Amino acid sequence: MLKNSLRDAASEPIGFASDFGSRVRTINCALVDGGWLAR
Repeated sequence: MLKNSLRDAASEPIGFASDFGSRVRTINCALVDGGWLAR
């Protein structure tokens, strides 16, 4: 039981970090696309 809660506690920030990373990538792609359109 302790192992499960430790794993959950560890996976929470990892999930948040990967979610944040994918959002940043999406924003970067949008900025790049916007830059190409602006030209």
